[in-house]
Amino acid sequence: MASIRDRLSFMAGSRDGLAPVQERVLGELRTRGISLVSWDELIGDGDLWQRLETEMDAFVRSATEQLEAGRVDERKDYLIRGMPHGTGVKGALKADGPWIELGVGDAVLGVVNAYRGFETKLYDFDQWYTIPLGGDRERIVSQQWHRDPLEPHIVKLFLYFNDVDEEAGPFEYIPESVEGAKYGHLWPLVQGESRYPPPGAVEEAVPASERILAAGPAGTLIFCDTGGFHRGGYAISKPRILATFTYVSPDSTNVTKKRRFKVEGDNPALSARARFALT
Repeated sequence: MASIRDRLSFMAGSRDGLAPVQERVLGELRTRGISLVSWDELIGDGDLWQRLETEMDAFVRSATEQLEAGRVDERKDYLIRGMPHGTGVKGALKADGPWIELGVGDAVLGVVNAYRGFETKLYDFDQWYTIPLGGDRERIVSQQWHRDPLEPHIVKLFLYFNDVDEEAGPFEYIPESVEGAKYGHLWPLVQGESRYPPPGAVEEAVPASERILAAGPAGTLIFCDTGGFHRGGYAISKPRILATFTYVSPDSTNVTKKRRFKVEGDNPALSARARFALT
């Protein structure tokens, strides 16, 4: 759970030095718990996008080979990950590589840190290939509505690398469902209890008009507080290809144990807060 300092910092926040587009994203995060923004609007770096696409293309080729060979995660048979699944360190990222440049760059980290009200840690990174399996099967695990259990107000960033519509299993979110907001009282996280409400219960409690289907073209960035209700990955006829970053407080018991990836090499160009996010 977050400390008293964390809670006060979250309420206070910090907007120093943010560009107008960052201000908009931050404002939507604070009022709704989610914000969508295009790559061109927030990042606008064509060279970085091309480098990310090159790495993602290699992952997609690998994912396709795994799929053809029938090598899928039994627990999440709808998802192929870029990083090995399991506890502890999953893989490595280069300090001067494009994922680090994006994940702890000023455009992203400025929003995340302002939302939390203190300098955060980049705890996890992954690449996902969501397998289209038709619309007849029941939703399982994270395809169901849930809250992430690491700590209140975890921030995640998703970046789509293909056009994601209803057929590709887009991310879905319930605005104002974080702790203390309109729907924050619904099925709060309780230690030892399931984080998944009964099937259909969330739909009964929250009108469809107050749920977001975060569809969007390649280059869509989704900032969200996953302490709020969310789900995704229910692809019907098209795959969903994305990268995901997870940010937590420095006090998080998870990050003090072990970040989920290691950083190889050094990058003198990284800012002080970027380096802090990676320590």
